[in-house]
Amino acid sequence: MIEKMMERRSVRHYTEQMPCRSDIEEILKCGVYSPNALNAQGWEIRVLTNAETIENARNIFKNVMPERAEEPAISHAFPNAPVYIFIANDTESPYSEKDCGILAATITYAAWAKGLGTLIMGSTANYYNTIPELKSNLEELNFSAGYKLQLVIALGYPAETPEIKPRDFSKIQWL
Repeated sequence: MIEKMMERRSVRHYTEQMPCRSDIEEILKCGVYSPNALNAQGWEIRVLTNAETIENARNIFKNVMPERAEEPAISHAFPNAPVYIFIANDTESPYSEKDCGILAATITYAAWAKGLGTLIMGSTANYYNTIPELKSNLEELNFSAGYKLQLVIALGYPAETPEIKPRDFSKIQWL
């Protein structure tokens, strides 16, 4: 298990193959069982598999922000994944943003264990929250009142797996 965790990569290119629903459900179940403050479970999840809706959002982003859509660091705001997982937090909970991060990390490791790649996208959530043309797409996700989109996770079979980037272990200090 430890080895699998260290092998996990952020995947930015996916095949067209749709993961089976039972695998997605099991991955989400792992996320739901992730630790969260006071067991408040201050998050909601929406799973988007509708290719037309995904392509519509991708086109809106490209049309509204064409210069950003071409930047290498931003161009993956809407990768070609067949599944998108949207995670919103309860804005009344002081811990829910952190819980969303733990939930997302758990989902990514569970997906990797099943042979699926993921990409956690905070910038994509920001685009949904701020670009007026995307707000109607966000409303279609039907999050409860008082919830705000925090993260979007692309999910699918990797078309390529990036090499590991250097890690800085000097940031660890023992006291």
